[in-house]
Amino acid sequence: MSNLNAKKGALFGNKAGSSSTGGKTTTSTTVNNTTSATIQPKTTGMTSKATGTTISNEVKLKKINEAKEWSEKGMKFLKTSVFQWEPDHLAAAPCFEKSAAAYKAAGEDELARKLLLQSAISCEKSNTLSSGALALVKASEIAKSQGNIDYVIQDLEKAAELYGIDGKIDSCADIYFKIGKAIQGNKKYENDNIVLPYFYKAINLLCPEDTPKQNLDKVNINVLEMLRNTFTYLLHNDKYEEALKFAKDRMVDILIALEMEPTICKTMATITLLQLTLGDVVAADRSFLDYLGNSMYIKSKECRLAESFLMAMKNYNIEMLDNAQASEDLYLLEKDAIVIAKALSIMGENNFEVPENDVNNDINDLINNEDSKIYELEDLNIDEIDHEDEDEDADNEVVNEKGIEVTPEVDDNEVDIC
Repeated sequence: MSNLNAKKGALFGNKAGSSSTGGKTTTSTTVNNTTSATIQPKTTGMTSKATGTTISNEVKLKKINEAKEWSEKGMKFLKTSVFQWEPDHLAAAPCFEKSAAAYKAAGEDELARKLLLQSAISCEKSNTLSSGALALVKASEIAKSQGNIDYVIQDLEKAAELYGIDGKIDSCADIYFKIGKAIQGNKKYENDNIVLPYFYKAINLLCPEDTPKQNLDKVNINVLEMLRNTFTYLLHNDKYEEALKFAKDRMVDILIALEMEPTICKTMATITLLQLTLGDVVAADRSFLDYLGNSMYIKSKECRLAESFLMAMKNYNIEMLDNAQASEDLYLLEKDAIVIAKALSIMGENNFEVPENDVNNDINDLINNEDSKIYELEDLNIDEIDHEDEDEDADNEVVNEKGIEVTPEVDDNEVDIC
C-alpha cells in the first residue's frame, strides 16, 4: 500500500499539507500570508478601537480571510446572469454583515463600517428596513470610536429614517435622542439650535403634544429619560424661560400620569425656583398653590423646600433665604436646580440687586444738587412777584384752616365805591 502511494505521489504530486497515516489521508489548509489577504497586519497584537480587544497576528489574518470570503459571497448574490436576472439583496445582506463582524474582530474598523453600510443598502432594497437600520447603528458606533461625529450623525439619521418607514416609532425616537446625546458632548456641534430639535423630535414621537391627558399613562416609559435629559440640558445652558415652559407644558402632566413621584416633586420645586429666578413671585405663588393639590407633592420635602424659598422672596427676608439655601433638603434636587437656588437673592425691581446705601446716596445727591434745580427768574423771563402779598395770603390760608374767621385788612387809601 505504501509502495502504491509512493507511485501515485510520483505521478500526480502530493497535495500541500497532505500526509498519509495508516491508510488515512488528513488535509490541513495553510494560509499564504502574502497572497491570501489584501490587507496585511501592520504589527502583531493590534487593538480594535471599536472593541478595545488586542488580537494576535495569526488571529487577525484568519479573521481577515473570513471577512473576505463572506464579502465575496455577498457580491456573488448581487451579480446578474441568465439564471438570475436581478441582484439578490435579501441573500447578500447577511453576508455583508458577517463580513463586517469578521473585519471588526480583526481590528479593521473602517472596513467593518463600510461592509455594514453595504449591508444596510441591501436591507433597504430587500425591504428589510429594521435590519438595515440596525446595521447603520452598528456603523455609527464604529464611527464614534473613531471620533468621526459627522459619520455618526449621518448613519444614525439614516437609521431613524428606516425605522420610521418601517413603522418602528419607538426605535426611531430612540435614534433621534441618541443623535442629540452624541452632539451634546461634541464641541464641533455643541449648539442649542442643533441639539434641542433632536430631543424635542424624540419626545414628540413617543408622546405627541396633542395627546389627551387620559392617555398619557400609556406612553412609552423611555420618554422619562428624554424629558429629564432635555430639562437638565436647558437648565445647564441657562435657558430658564424655555425650561420653565417645557416643565409646565410637557413634563408635569406626563410625570403625574406615570406616577413618577420622585421626579414629580423635584420638577415642581424646580419650577418654583425658576419662577423666582425670573422675578415672577406672583406666578411662583400661584403655581405653588396649584401643585399643592398633588397628594405626592404636598407631603414631600421638596414641597417644604419650595415653600421656604417662596416665603423668603415674598417677604424680602434675607435670613429666611439664607436658611433655605443652607437646608439639607436642597440636595434632593438636581445639580443644576441647586445652582439656581444658591444664586437666588433678595432683588429689587427688574431683578437688579439694590445695595443698602443706594437710597441714602440718592437723597444726599438730591439735597446737594437742589440749587442746580432752581431756575432764576431772569432765565425764565417771568416778572418779579410781590412776595409780601404771597406771605399775607399764606397767613390767611393758615388761619382759615384753623377755623378762625379772619377780617381782611383794608388799605386806608382804598375807597369803597358804592
